[in-house]
Amino acid sequence: MLKYIRHRPKPSAQPVRDANEQLSGYRNCFLNLAVPLLVLSEPGPCRKQPLPGGRNFTEWDRWEVGPLSRSATIAQLTQQVQQRYGLTPSMVCQGSKSVYIPMLPGHRKRLQQTLLTHARVNPGDSYVDLTVMYEPDASICRGDAATDDDIETDIVGPIVRVHLSDE
Repeated sequence: MLKYIRHRPKPSAQPVRDANEQLSGYRNCFLNLAVPLLVLSEPGPCRKQPLPGGRNFTEWDRWEVGPLSRSATIAQLTQQVQQRYGLTPSMVCQGSKSVYIPMLPGHRKRLQQTLLTHARVNPGDSYVDLTVMYEPDASICRGDAATDDDIETDIVGPIVRVHLSDE
């Protein structure tokens, strides 16, 4: 029995093309000798979240943007996200801090201000991770019984890593 537990599949010379094939390599086994207990587990696939435009993402995904100069404005960031991923950002946050929310008073002026004035970045950091929300698309439904409220709410996308340059 212990021989089976310690068995690992041989690595394949061919690249894995299907994410479900990859999961079988992460099987786990817990053997408790004090209590006759043997528990086998295998991870399930990560749930895919829909985005406007037919895109999907998982909670493990991270999108890359940049490099942007340290003097780049929030408008340049939103423009680059829109060009690269085809989605219109409607809100930008860093953790619990709001960087740009167009519904709040005074935030429209932030579009022309630099990103680093509103995001916390240490001088030695070469990137900043932001949470970006996107405008909804009528084709996205949240579950079986979607309501009008579900369609009009902003959609949280994956973490966007903005690479910064010193130029």
